[in-house]
Parts: sequence; C-alpha cells; structure tokens
Amino acid sequence: MSPARIASTLFPAARLAMLRWLSDTEDGLHLRELERRSSLNKHGLSRELHALRNAGILMSRELGNQVIYRLNPECPIYDALRSIVRKTAGLAGGCVKRLSRWPAASISPTSMEIMREARRARTAMSI
Repeated sequence: MSPARIASTLFPAARLAMLRWLSDTEDGLHLRELERRSSLNKHGLSRELHALRNAGILMSRELGNQVIYRLNPECPIYDALRSIVRKTAGLAGGCVKRLSRWPAASISPTSMEIMREARRARTAMSI
C-alpha cells in the first residue's frame, strides 16, 4: 500500500492537508492562510480546525484579530502524528517535486507509482 493511499484512508483530504501544513511550521498558520493554500471554504476549514483543537491535537492563540493554529506539542500523539504526516502526505509531495525534474525514462517504475499516487492525493486534497 502506498503512503498516499494510507494517508487518504486515515484522514479526510482537508484534514490531511491542514495537518501537513501545520506540521511544517512551528509558528502556526491562521485560517485565511489555510484557506488560501487549500482553496477550501473557511467554514469547512474552521469546522476541521475546531474538531482538532477540541481533541487536543491543535492549539490556538489570538494575534490581533487572527487566530493562529498549530500542532499541540503537549498532545500524547504529537510525535507519532507528525511522523505519519511526514511519511505520507509530506513525503509524497516532496517526491513529486524532486522526481518531476528528470525525464520519465530515467525514473524507476516504483518512483513513477509514487508520483502518480502523490498527484492523486494532491487532486483529492484540492477537491
């Protein structure tokens, strides 16, 4: 089973995208930034953010009139969650960027499958 398929099975696309972006930053992101990156509406994103915050997976702080969300390092699954996200959604995105630089003839069949799965996962996240 591919990393992208595992990630899409464990997490809804919007949640996986948010976790991916939030695992890449220590400072956190605000709702508008997440909305801009995902092209999803703020109501759906807000619902996901509140669910993750209420579960203790995210923490939030107010900065002016913005609410900044970030992964909660006090969460018992913090390290495991970051690892899962990096090994699935984070890894797939990085592979596509790196592998797309080479001609298809020089890429192994396994690498091509990783690229296809990553593209499918990105497409699913943007829907």
